Amino acid sequence: MPLSPFQQAISANKFNNVHTHLAQLNELAQQKRVTLEWRSSNIGPAFSPVWQVYPVVNGEVWANYAQTAPNVQEASRRSADEVRV
Repeated sequence: MPLSPFQQAISANKFNNVHTHLAQLNELAQQKRVTLEWRSSNIGPAFSPVWQVYPVVNGEVWANYAQTAPNVQEASRRSADEVRV
């Protein structure tokens, strides 16, 4: 399956170690005029939830980049790290 224009932009982008991949992907999406959102959901008891986050690009769910963590921030970071790889 061919890469989408945004996936091509991600592959061509030089990511740095100063900012998180999450911040850099959000910035790249703005530059390329791509709608990028990070959808989240949680499971488990309220006192110990497990968060799952995955990107949605121009309305297309990128479920293969879904990641889980004890909080939404970490799950978002992990998902962005996977997109970047």
